[in-house]
Amino acid sequence: MGGVDPGQHEWYRLAGRWHAAFALLDVLAAGLVAVDGELGAGRRVLGVALLAALAGWYAAVGAKRLRLPRSTGGWRYVAVAGGLATAAFAAAPPAGALLAVLFPHVWAMLPTRHAVAGTAGIVVALSGVLAALVKSHVMRIFDKLGVKDRTAAVTTAMARGILPPA
Repeated sequence: MGGVDPGQHEWYRLAGRWHAAFALLDVLAAGLVAVDGELGAGRRVLGVALLAALAGWYAAVGAKRLRLPRSTGGWRYVAVAGGLATAAFAAAPPAGALLAVLFPHVWAMLPTRHAVAGTAGIVVALSGVLAALVKSHVMRIFDKLGVKDRTAAVTTAMARGILPPA
């Protein structure tokens, strides 16, 4: 290997597979978003557009970064890709499928200490999105049941036979 970082060398050797995995998951995620009947048309279009932007960013920057030695220069790709992936996930949760290849990119492009920070940053952003999604779904349930809080939701659901009696 002659002085090449073994971890980086492995990424370089498998780069074609990572490109294929990224493309496959991007198309799969876009397809899932496009057919998700729970999402409104605007969110589906936004989700697909964000996935397309992420694919373009990967093609323009990420694919090239995978061939370079790990350095802090990978932050630019990771920051933009993480933001696009989080926004796509917020607009359309099925877009989260693409995270399966985003996290390995973080580790392939950044030194370990920076990869930990990058991963933590993406996880924190996703946690905020998930909290907002849960709150949104709970509010939709409240609206459908015509209630204002969780206690009333459980009581109403039990009275309507949606939930079994306690």
